[in-house]
Amino acid sequence: MDNDTTVLVELMLNAEQLCAILEKPREKVPSDRDAEELRLKLGQARNALARLQSRFDRDELRIGNKTVQAEFRLLLVTLLWAVFYCRQTIDRRAYRRLVSLQSGLIGSLTNDAGFGDW
Repeated sequence: MDNDTTVLVELMLNAEQLCAILEKPREKVPSDRDAEELRLKLGQARNALARLQSRFDRDELRIGNKTVQAEFRLLLVTLLWAVFYCRQTIDRRAYRRLVSLQSGLIGSLTNDAGFGDW
């Protein structure tokens, strides 16, 4: 497994852990509509993670792969929405996990695009 793939697998693990963290306060979300939207977004995130895992299993998890890039973007946007829906119950640690996930993905994409270290 090369370094880029290792970074992507770590991002997937962080995303999975964030999903688990966000599931816990679901009962505390004030409105039923927000709770339902949170459930939907967590399901979408887990589906994106399953598709990325499938790519990993077939040794196709590469940051240069446009489909992998699209799945990670979808995963990130979905998690941003999930955090929004549980905004009143999320703690700082979970939010920091989201920010580090976003930072890692952006870093991987910019390195792949040839921008190197900023």
